[in-house]
Amino acid sequence: MQWICTSLILFIKGVETVLYNFINEVLFGIAEAVIILILFCILISRKSFFLENKIKSVLFISLYTVFSYWASAYFPMGYHTILIAIFMVLSLALITSVGLIRSLLACAIIMVFFIVSEFILATVFLLLKDIKFAEIVNVPSLKFQFSVVVKLAEGLVILFFYRSKIFEKPIFKKLSGRESRPLYLYFFLGIFLMGDLIFSINYGVSRGSNFGEYQILSCFLFFLFCFLGFFIFKEKQDLLHIRHKYQLQKEYIKNIETVIDIVRREKHDFINHINTVYAICMLNKPDATQKIKTYLDKLIDNLQCAYHFYHTGNEYIDGLLAVKSNRAFSHHIHFDVTFEELLDQVEIEDYDLISIVSNLIDNAFDAILSEPEHEGKIISVYGYIEDEDYYLSVSNNGPIIPAELIDRIFEKGFSTKKENKGEHGFGLHIIKQLVEKNGGTITVSSSEEETEFLIQMKRKKIEYGEVYTEDYPVNTAESSEV
Repeated sequence: MQWICTSLILFIKGVETVLYNFINEVLFGIAEAVIILILFCILISRKSFFLENKIKSVLFISLYTVFSYWASAYFPMGYHTILIAIFMVLSLALITSVGLIRSLLACAIIMVFFIVSEFILATVFLLLKDIKFAEIVNVPSLKFQFSVVVKLAEGLVILFFYRSKIFEKPIFKKLSGRESRPLYLYFFLGIFLMGDLIFSINYGVSRGSNFGEYQILSCFLFFLFCFLGFFIFKEKQDLLHIRHKYQLQKEYIKNIETVIDIVRREKHDFINHINTVYAICMLNKPDATQKIKTYLDKLIDNLQCAYHFYHTGNEYIDGLLAVKSNRAFSHHIHFDVTFEELLDQVEIEDYDLISIVSNLIDNAFDAILSEPEHEGKIISVYGYIEDEDYYLSVSNNGPIIPAELIDRIFEKGFSTKKENKGEHGFGLHIIKQLVEKNGGTITVSSSEEETEFLIQMKRKKIEYGEVYTEDYPVNTAESSEV
């Protein structure tokens, strides 16, 4: 009976020790990670970060808790503190997208805050309990009591800083505008974790550590790191998409500004034309009426050819074609644009589409303008649907492309231009890559009469009930003149 009671007491003490260790190492680790994250956000003047980025915040808290427990168990005292500090700097810079130096300074302040607060509280705790510091480290119940006091005190201080306006202005003004490069930081964090995993094995072997626990912690750390990588990659993709949208808007605004400049110029010229007609009227010569009619007929013809507005189903392409039509008029080139079906039916990103069309039209201009004496210059842009695919044709009646060069024009760096050859030979290569990226194909044919670049692209599967939209006719793209 005494043996059973002794065993039961030992079992209870063992469970109590495990429970205390779990609370001290895991739950207080989570509390410490929360305090670090909030204090870091306060120091970089982004108090709302952990509220607006819940996934990132949870990810950091999980990573920090696992890493700090793993480092404390499998590295010597002192070394694990340095490793945790380095981990803080890299992970917080990565998650909050702040500069590495700024993260280093903020983490240094956090470490000083922890050292000072724990030293003061430890001194008071030891005096009140009349114990030695070694007992706090080795006795789980005392460590639990001390940790509760420390985390509560630190939490109250952080709450005061969070509610106050002390850190509303950046404390690192010169570094506040510098952002980190997530991919580089993720790479460095991966190397750091891999190095720690390798070197910790030696220490674990020499101590005879529990390698079952080591493997579990390593797996947790690995999966959390992979999830962080997926999140960073997705965020990078979203950022690139936003950047592409920004570039599209920038290009669209540039085209609109060009249109405004042209309209402003036309307005100025129109005043001169009015003055000319008025002068003919004032002269009141017998053939004045005929002269005015002839003058206005020529003026109207020029105005109709000078500038067009297009409706292609893509507003960015509309702006691009409007600018190109004016360039064609200034070089006496007939710019023919016809869209039997609108571009909104094409399965392609706007940014890629405008790059493709812009480069093809620019190449057509280069080809035609390479022969200044050539008459009857024509550039055609034609969009239509055939066999469920969308076709976009850009052609010109410039010089023929020799048959032996047809297969090489899409090669990177290949160019038939003699001047500044190093700056050419990339446009068609980029076009081919963008077309194939979006599941399309591009072919070229050239003869004495015409050189045509024909792109075949996927058509969107837009359904209305069981019937595709192609059963309902769409208005052909038309242009209106200014």
